[in-house]
Amino acid sequence: MIQRKLISFGDMSCDYRVGSGALEHVSSYASSVVGLARRVVLVREEEASASALQEVSRGLIDAGFQIHEFVVPASAHRVDLSLTCRLFDACEQASLTSDDLMVGFGSADLCGMVSFVAQSWVGGIASLMVPTTLDAMVVVATHMDGISLGSFPHMISVPARPAMVVADIDLLKGTDIEKRHLGHLLLIASALMDSRRSWTRIAELIPDLLQLDEAALSELLTMAQASRLAAERSQSPAVRKGTEFGYVTARALEACLDPVPKAYHALAEGMRFEARLGTEAGRFEIDDAFALDDMFETLGIFELPFVLDENTFIEALYQERYRRSGRMLLALPQMVGSIRLSVADEDLLRRHARAYVASRAALADSDASHELCIKSEYDG
Repeated sequence: MIQRKLISFGDMSCDYRVGSGALEHVSSYASSVVGLARRVVLVREEEASASALQEVSRGLIDAGFQIHEFVVPASAHRVDLSLTCRLFDACEQASLTSDDLMVGFGSADLCGMVSFVAQSWVGGIASLMVPTTLDAMVVVATHMDGISLGSFPHMISVPARPAMVVADIDLLKGTDIEKRHLGHLLLIASALMDSRRSWTRIAELIPDLLQLDEAALSELLTMAQASRLAAERSQSPAVRKGTEFGYVTARALEACLDPVPKAYHALAEGMRFEARLGTEAGRFEIDDAFALDDMFETLGIFELPFVLDENTFIEALYQERYRRSGRMLLALPQMVGSIRLSVADEDLLRRHARAYVASRAALADSDASHELCIKSEYDG
């Protein structure tokens, strides 16, 4: 069954559809977005599923659109300004007007680029997003993953305003669980900033998430849209930044660890560290911080062992935050149902940073000792 969630931003709205087989209705969905079907720029990844791509293309053709494809090469590991300019060129070559349509078919990065270009081209044109990853299904209706500038990730962005998002759960079937972990974390963060009921509910549904249960996924995805919309529409800038929970620490770790951890692992560490800060900088209960750890472990996302100097870690935190703000504020959970920018003074930050890097060094030492023991037994 296809569920519908209307996401209203005040001046406009996004029609969010989620469920197995949602791609079968692309023709009618696309027709509802624009008054008269003419041209569409379909932006997709080079390695996109052939069968799903065919279904989207056929739906657009059946709706009467003339398709112009823009293919993001597999070598483009990050959406940057150069790639975005090439998409603008593709819009010009397709003679795209304000009456036409853009479709993003792919990751959160790709959909973010489509969102940016669609809002900028000729003053704004309608866009339809078909996210193909779980994290994209969580965020693209309310958030644009920023376009990278040089070595700095996600620096250029605007508020996401797609006309429609089609989240087909069938696209997740057969995917490696590690490729879904980032989405799992974003669902947990969305529940944490929503309410105690949502927080309890996601803990109950994690086993179903692991099994790609359609009902559980649909419920949590629609719940996440409501939670993220509430943050987006808040009158408080501090609350609007609640969706950054974990990201400052994650990017700091990515900047100073070698090898660079996977994106989901860095974010999980960021959420763990900033949740602990929230127990002192806010009123976040330590039992809820432990519950966060338990959810991660149920998902198979364990603590990351590494050796890192305390001062290097703190410096990376400040550099990452000051790149985007003039103040050292972090999106910390105040309690279940509230994540907001909060002051993290130097003494508090240093105490927690010292304990955090020490615990991860102990893990690394334990892992090294375990590997040495196995090697000795093997050699013997």
